Amino acid sequence: MAASKAIEAQLGISRASTVQGLDGSDAVVLWNRWRHRRDSDARERLVAYNRADCVNLEPLAERFYASMAGLVLRDVLLKHSGGSAP
Repeated sequence: MAASKAIEAQLGISRASTVQGLDGSDAVVLWNRWRHRRDSDARERLVAYNRADCVNLEPLAERFYASMAGLVLRDVLLKHSGGSAP
C-alpha cells in the first residue's frame, strides 16, 4: 500500500469500493488496458481511481498544513518567550 493510501486509512478517509486497494501499479495496468484494448471498464475504473486520489488529497493537505502551521507557531512562541523547542 502506498504511503498516502496508508495515511488515508489511518485518518479514516475512505475510497469507493470499486477503487479500494488499488495502487499506482494497478493504475498503469488499467491505463494499458484502455490504451491497447479500449476497455471502457478499465478506463472508468482508472478515472475513478484518479478522482479518489485528487479528492482525498484535499483533506490530507489540510491536515498536513495544520500540523506544520502548529509546529511553526509553537517554535515562534517559544522563541519569543525565551524558551526552546524540544
